[in-house]
Amino acid sequence: MDMEFLSGLGLDEAAADAVLSRHSEEINGLRLDFTLERELAKRGVKSMDAALKLFDKEGLTFADGRVDGLEEKINSFEKENDFLFSKESAKPVFSKPTAGSAGISKAEFDKMGYEKRLKLFNESPEVYRQLTQG
Repeated sequence: MDMEFLSGLGLDEAAADAVLSRHSEEINGLRLDFTLERELAKRGVKSMDAALKLFDKEGLTFADGRVDGLEEKINSFEKENDFLFSKESAKPVFSKPTAGSAGISKAEFDKMGYEKRLKLFNESPEVYRQLTQG
């Protein structure tokens, strides 16, 4: 949307300026919302709806392709509302093959069907990798 388009609709210059200004504000507001949602998703928010209802966007504006102060505001929000964010715990790492994958020879692996190979891949990806590379 531009001035020429609005003039073609019969709007005078003042009205067209007002429409363009409002349109620009709305677009930047949508860009701010999109940027906020993307950043919250990166941090593992459990409920986007709840987070957006609680998040205070006051003072944030989208300009020049970025939102100044967003990082600090999200950090503060995450501290205050840690219950809204997933806490990833480290998965256990086994130093030896697990019981289900121990003792599988290359010949046994070659005889396995798709389902058994998939199960091995999901349960012991390292053993699976060793057997497929050999």
